[in-house]
Parts: sequence; structure tokens; C-alpha cells
Amino acid sequence: MSIIGINGSFIRKPATGIGQVSWHFIQELLKEIILREKDKQASEIIIYLEERVPKKLQKLIRKNSKIKFKVISGWYKRDDLIRKILWEKFWLPKQIKKDDVEKFLSLYQSVTILPKKTNHLMFVHDVIPNIFPEYLNNSRKRIYYWLVNNAIKKSDKILTNSKFSQKEISRVLNVNLDKIKVVYLACDSIFSQKLSENERVDKLKKYNLNLEDKYIFSFGGVDIRKNVERVIEAYGKLLAENKNIPDLVIGGDFQKHLIPLVTDVEKIIKETCQTYNLKQDKFKTIGFVEQEDLPALYQSAEVFIYPSLYEGFGMPVLEAMLSAALVVTSGTTSIPEIISAQAGYLINNPESVDEIKEQLKIALGDSPENKQAKINQASQEAQKFSWQKMVGESWEEVTEE
Repeated sequence: MSIIGINGSFIRKPATGIGQVSWHFIQELLKEIILREKDKQASEIIIYLEERVPKKLQKLIRKNSKIKFKVISGWYKRDDLIRKILWEKFWLPKQIKKDDVEKFLSLYQSVTILPKKTNHLMFVHDVIPNIFPEYLNNSRKRIYYWLVNNAIKKSDKILTNSKFSQKEISRVLNVNLDKIKVVYLACDSIFSQKLSENERVDKLKKYNLNLEDKYIFSFGGVDIRKNVERVIEAYGKLLAENKNIPDLVIGGDFQKHLIPLVTDVEKIIKETCQTYNLKQDKFKTIGFVEQEDLPALYQSAEVFIYPSLYEGFGMPVLEAMLSAALVVTSGTTSIPEIISAQAGYLINNPESVDEIKEQLKIALGDSPENKQAKINQASQEAQKFSWQKMVGESWEEVTEE
């Protein structure tokens, strides 16, 4: 019986994108394996963690003796980039060797390099630090991502989340396309659930919003890549033309210590208002948004706007589609693989403030029939993404002889 290992480290950080992927992957995988309990030839699976096993997963593994979790911890306890390198490059490989693991799946790009006797598949979500070097704003980050790039090249096979990312990994890291398999992600099932009016009222109250308020929702991060600065500028230009458009609600946690990686939202709003002689009360910043509250914010918005400059996948777009929101987003990088021009309003050049403004204006002024047609089409297109499919396709690659 072979032994398969999985790096499940990020399930301790469920608020992150990789944390969400790791959590859903492991949960869905455990359910699938339990359903196949009668298969006595199934491999033993070891899921490696940095912290204790969440109770929800403990309940699942009790039903299958072939699945176990192992918590690896070392002498360095501070949760920072140094520990990350120590864990991924030294402590984890040492335990994998000790456990005689034959096949190993990393659920994110890491610095882990394994000996040839262990077949290593690595899920590479994007190559953003190579495209936006501004993200590597200190020597530790530069060292870490140099190690990551080296480990990606030395893995036996790569999984990634879009055809765009497949081409980018091949181009940027000079990896053969045949080595890279595309496996689309999904998002949490909470976005498919239609909320009642009362449920939405309760959620919106937390962010000082009312159900009768009409607003344009901008969400998905405030780092430079997400292009929030141009959203604010485009909205300001449109508001100068028409004072009756809905408010702009911006979700996201602005952390000053991350400058220059994040947009100074308040500063850009102030400058935009000065430029176009506007009142700031039409711009509303609501800070960090809990995952459980997002469906209400999507479902209550007139429009969801997301003109990202670069995406490996584009999870917020899929969340909005499942939430029956009207979507204005970039028509570049990976996003057209998620949403078509029939399902949303696509911005061909997200670096153009005028084009963002124009697509937003078209979306807001479109007929109710056209809006509903796009929402219906978006809902239909979103159905092709599921965790069951993602896990099934990934596991086929892991278990392939």
C-alpha cells in the first residue's frame, strides 16, 4: 500500500485564498475517500499541518483509518517568513522522508524540494511576485520567492488554476507546458444560497449599510494589483457627470504598514473629491469583511466592480456570479475563463480610468431585461466550477501511475 502526503499547512489560515483552497480540498477529499471505504487497495494518506487538526476535520478522519494528520513543529515558534522557510524546506521534507512517502501534493507553491523517489506535485496559483516585483519589498521575501521558483522547476508536475496561469508559469519560469495541468478552483457554497431580506438587513447593519441603500460594491483586496485606485477615480468622474448614481462601497482592510503594496484608499478618495469638486459621503469604506457576510453584500449591490490588473484565477468574480450580482470586471488575464462578455461587462483595458467609467456607466444604465439576462448567464457559467470536480481532477494526477 503506497503512502500519499499532502501539505495542508494553510488550513490554519482560512481567511486567505490559499487557506480557502486548502480547506475545501482536504474536506472534499476526505468525504470522497470515506465514500470509497470499501476500496481496500486505497493508499494511506498523511496530511501535514503546522497546528492542531480542526475539529470539523477530526470528525471526518475518525471514519477512515487510512487517513491521518501529522503536526510538524520545530524550535522556531514565531509565525513569520523564517518559520515558513524552515517548515517547508527542512522540517516537512525530513518528516516526508521518515514516513517513506511515495507521492506528495503541495496545495500551494512552496520552497519544498523532495528526493526523486518521492513524486512531487505542486499547485502553483500564480507567478504574481515575478510580474509585480513591488511585492518583494524586503530581502527575506526576495530570498523566499527565489527558493519558491527553484522548487517549482524541480517538482515533477504542476497543477494550476487557469489556462492563463499555465501559460504564465511556462513563460516566466521556462517550464514545459506539458508539465502543467489546469484544474479550475471553486468557491464556498455560501455564495449559492439566496438570503432572505431579513438576513441581508442584519448583515448589512454591521457595515452601516441599509437594504434600501443603492451601492456599487468594490471588493477583493486593496493591494495595487486590484486596481482600486482607478475604481475610485472612474467613479469620481462618473459621479461628476451624474450625481444620482449609487454610492461606492469599498470593502478591504487598508494596512498602512504594507505601503507601497496597498492603495491608500482614503487618500485617493480625498484627492478625487478635490479634483471633481465632490462630497465624500458618496464614497464609503467598510474595512475588513467577514466571509460569512459577503453573500449579503454581493446580493444587495447594484453592481460588483473588479477591474483587477492581474489574476491567476479571480475568486471574487466567481463569488459575485454565484451571488447573482451584476459584474463589471477585467477582460484580461484569467478572468475571461470565468466570465464571458455575455455574463458581465468586461473592461478590455483595466489601466484605463475612462474605460472603467464607461463600462460602469453602461452597467448602471442598462435595461432591467439585459441586466437579468447577464445575471442568469453568469449563474449558468458559474456551475462549471465545483470543489468535487477540482478535487477529482487533482487526485487523478496524484494517483496516476
